[in-house]
Amino acid sequence: MYHAMGLHNGILRHLVSPQPAVVPPKWDVDLFVRLMERYKFTILSFVPAQAHQLAANKAFGEIDLSSVRTVGTGAGHTPDGLNARFTRRMSLDWYVEGRWSLCF
Repeated sequence: MYHAMGLHNGILRHLVSPQPAVVPPKWDVDLFVRLMERYKFTILSFVPAQAHQLAANKAFGEIDLSSVRTVGTGAGHTPDGLNARFTRRMSLDWYVEGRWSLCF
């Protein structure tokens, strides 16, 4: 975890509000889509490049996303239109965009 965002979302948040975390061994968009479908994620947190890969993934366009309640993107520039493409099939309670953070 090199970014404060990753430290907060990947580790610290789970200490304060216990909830399951699914952490794949490395980023693989196809594996992540299968994990999303299997575990019915409720919170997603990505850098824009990951959100772009998911939005373009055919399987992502076909899975049930009704469990997703919160999405956050940040730690980099989010191109216009990416958020709409990424979240168009989700009924979100909360969307956080553009979180920039310090590097360790």
